[in-house]
Amino acid sequence: MKQVLLATHNKSKIARYKKIKLSKGVEFVTAAELGVIIADISETGSDEWENAKLKARGFYDYSSVISVSQDTGLYINGLPDSEQPAKLVKRIAGVFDNDSQQAVFDKMVKYYTDIAKRFGGEVDAYFLDIYCLYDGSKFYKAEAKRPIIITTNLHHKKDLNFPLCNFYKAGTSGKYYHDLTDFEMESFLEISTTAMRQLIEDYFKV
Repeated sequence: MKQVLLATHNKSKIARYKKIKLSKGVEFVTAAELGVIIADISETGSDEWENAKLKARGFYDYSSVISVSQDTGLYINGLPDSEQPAKLVKRIAGVFDNDSQQAVFDKMVKYYTDIAKRFGGEVDAYFLDIYCLYDGSKFYKAEAKRPIIITTNLHHKKDLNFPLCNFYKAGTSGKYYHDLTDFEMESFLEISTTAMRQLIEDYFKV
């Protein structure tokens, strides 16, 4: 069985990736399943691709197992390049590392809903998901764009853990993140999970 190490400690992402149906003979594994302790990787890259490379290489260096990572940026239609959040989704909103959860929430809500106001109450945007597979000698890349709509209205469910989810709608359904059914969530993520699966299958040529 060929193994691909998921270069993340995020339980939600791991659960999502584990649902991806890879071709026979290839399986996802986690650091915990391998019994390997891997420290958090500092995401100091200049963009999403560089961050993804850092994470994939870091997990490979600890495990010697082919690793795949993801890094995501946010891009808003109509904004100049200098104003794009990209990989600095929190930092561009004025968030600091020592901010409380409530402060992070308040800053992000104000920053992004103010942008939506500039465009009449809603603005099209997308998450750019960059995937990197690293085999110890070469990096392989895939990417996908998940369309969303940033609004000025907040969802009635206040989620301090994921501030962005409070004010954007999935472009595939026009529904707020917290209102998505399981099927609608899969549809929203499908373009991204498909890109990841194709990256891995192209690598193994299966």
